Amino acid sequence: MSQSVLDQLLEMGFDKQRAQLAVKKSDGLPDAMDWLEKNQDTDLEELLAEEEAGPSVSKVEGDVVAMSLVCNECNKKFRSQREAEFHANKSGHSDFAESTEEIAPLTAEEKQQRLAELREKVKAKRANQAVVDKEEQKRNEVRFVFWNNLIF
Repeated sequence: MSQSVLDQLLEMGFDKQRAQLAVKKSDGLPDAMDWLEKNQDTDLEELLAEEEAGPSVSKVEGDVVAMSLVCNECNKKFRSQREAEFHANKSGHSDFAESTEEIAPLTAEEKQQRLAELREKVKAKRANQAVVDKEEQKRNEVRFVFWNNLIF
């Protein structure tokens, strides 16, 4: 498959060496095109030097089982795909890799602490929403009085 991807990239007019690097560092035509777009301003010698220094692995190789995911943009680790997707939506990061490093499960104390933090956030959000609701209710009352006085 990588040869056909390379052929397609060459037909599109990409430089042969850049196209070969893109095929090595990606998984399919869309990924290769994304890689080429991200690295279009990077000097070819610099890209080749990075390649010789060692590839940036995005998937775990061999029979090793991935135990977590890592955001390559901020190095934050995630226990599940769902957590990584949430992080991607929240931060806009899109470069993740599988990791063999297992994230230790939360202790009972850590769970209690996180639960308390979440409860505080919910409490603060509800208080803020109550203020917004009161302001909106006042605006609606003013509109109602205005329109009633205008009509009658």
